[in-house]
Amino acid sequence: VAGFEKVVDRWPRFETGWRFLGELRFAGLDYAGCEDVYWRAEQSLPGVTDLRLERIRCTILRYGVTSEEARGALQELRSLAEQEPDNARVKEFLLALDL
Repeated sequence: VAGFEKVVDRWPRFETGWRFLGELRFAGLDYAGCEDVYWRAEQSLPGVTDLRLERIRCTILRYGVTSEEARGALQELRSLAEQEPDNARVKEFLLALDL
């Protein structure tokens, strides 16, 4: 993890570095860390829908889909679906969450 932190610090516009770091956090069940990684990635690479979607995923997993804390993320997912109705990954998330 520390190695990828160095990569994204040095090359913050390297999307793959963010993805690897986020997935390492995710695989370790560190959903708060995963959420933070993708939030920082969005700051470095604004407008990349997949990074936003990954952050939403981590937030929902961190708190649980029915929790009060996840409501904002769920609303953001619905808004994202309206903004990008043809995005297959967004559709998959909505289907998986039965939204």
